[in-house]
Amino acid sequence: MSLSVFVRIIMKITVGKMVIRMKRDFLRGNRIVKGRINKVNIGGFI
Repeated sequence: MSLSVFVRIIMKITVGKMVIRMKRDFLRGNRIVKGRINKVNIGGFI
């Protein structure tokens, strides 16, 4: 039970963060999206 509840909480938090990021990107523009993609790629290589 504790694991399932923990996973549900994580899912809700991740979805909430995704929605917030989508709203911010929509308001600010695509520059943030490109910057995040570059950061993810650099982090992946390292």
